[in-house]
Amino acid sequence: MAQALVASMSGEFNPADFSDEYQIELKKLLVSVAEGGRAIAAPKSAEPDREVEDLVAALQRSFEKVIQPD
Repeated sequence: MAQALVASMSGEFNPADFSDEYQIELKKLLVSVAEGGRAIAAPKSAEPDREVEDLVAALQRSFEKVIQPD
């Protein structure tokens, strides 16, 4: 099941299609601090903790979407 899912979603990988948001934001923070700014803590998420999802069930649903798309 996992192999079929991976095979159905496989394709060419082009790193230019992706950006590293963490690195971008970290560089902004470092430049700001270097210029005399202050580093502030990120606000805590207002969302309550979600329950952990059953990974096998999530994989099964994902596989079913690939096999029978809407």
